[in-house]
Amino acid sequence: SNPSLSPIIDEKENVGGKTPKKKSKGEIILSFLEEEVVMLQEMEKERALYYDTPSKHPLYENEWGKFWKKKYEELRMKGMNIGDYNMTPEWTVEWRNFFDSEHAKKAVDKKVK
Repeated sequence: SNPSLSPIIDEKENVGGKTPKKKSKGEIILSFLEEEVVMLQEMEKERALYYDTPSKHPLYENEWGKFWKKKYEELRMKGMNIGDYNMTPEWTVEWRNFFDSEHAKKAVDKKVK
């Protein structure tokens, strides 16, 4: 018998003392791929939410505060008034870079589990 094709026992199926159901390698791979699709769909929904309404993200206020302080100092050094400066375009890029980086780490973490 070829050991690489040996069935693997699904521990979740061993409920109530029943004999565990054996899954073929193909079934295991298919199950993994189905779970990955669901995870990616959930992450895409999360990305859309936080792109459209970033203030709902738990780290938004903290990141905005860091950005504002950095920009305030930068403008002050140039002798510019922060009230006359539109930070929105730069903040949008900064936020999305931060979020995408965090989102990518989360995707890797979920795939590892």
